[in-house]
Amino acid sequence: MTRVGDCGCTLTAGVIITGILLGATHSVSAQEALRGRLVFHVNLGYQLGSEELQQRLKIGAYGEDARFLTTHDTVGGPGIDLGGSLNVWQRLSVGASYTQTMGSDTAAITGTVPHPILMKSDRTIATRALDLTREERSVHMYVAWLIDLPIEKVDVRVMGGPSYFNLTQDVVTGVVVSEVGGPLFESVSVDRIVTGGLIRNGWGGHVGADVSYMFTDAVGIGGVVRFTRGAVKLPVGDSNVLVTVGGLQMGGGARFRF
Repeated sequence: MTRVGDCGCTLTAGVIITGILLGATHSVSAQEALRGRLVFHVNLGYQLGSEELQQRLKIGAYGEDARFLTTHDTVGGPGIDLGGSLNVWQRLSVGASYTQTMGSDTAAITGTVPHPILMKSDRTIATRALDLTREERSVHMYVAWLIDLPIEKVDVRVMGGPSYFNLTQDVVTGVVVSEVGGPLFESVSVDRIVTGGLIRNGWGGHVGADVSYMFTDAVGIGGVVRFTRGAVKLPVGDSNVLVTVGGLQMGGGARFRF
């Protein structure tokens, strides 16, 4: 399977963000200034959401066009979430998270193929099912506010901000057929379906909440709920299709305060 498209820059961005936050702790003076203000998180979770995408493909055959329609039924899947935040004023923090989710795509392809002798006498191919993949990477930059609760060691923050998405979506790039049905060429058989991965980027936004419980001053556990939404343009066939990315993300994991 071939992967084509923009560079997957979100992974690099996530590493850079984490590196900047870690680099701030290198000097002794910085450590004193940041004591108790820098928090990192590592979560495992799941992204909910589904979308139907239709892809049209036209291929020249016998002086006419063979036409194929692929209907993609995509759903969310498991993922990881990591990042950090810095308290900048009273209960106000700024931070960033990198998420990566692996979804599934159950696709069905139908179509028509011209007759090799008779004009405008297309033959219909039998519907074929495909198991494809869909992967989303995103960086969420946010401002968070700590809610004052009368519960010791428990922190609740609400957050929101812009999100940058990188989508890898499998699509059908070709169909190989052969003639069957004797000398009358009454039907065709699908021998192979060629697929490839399109990679594109797009912007969106998110809102969410994070709850943590600290066992000590430095180590704890927590959970996050985040709703993200964005749009990515995929060049499918002769036009661009606007694909929705993101969804409802839920997860939990470790918290580290420095």
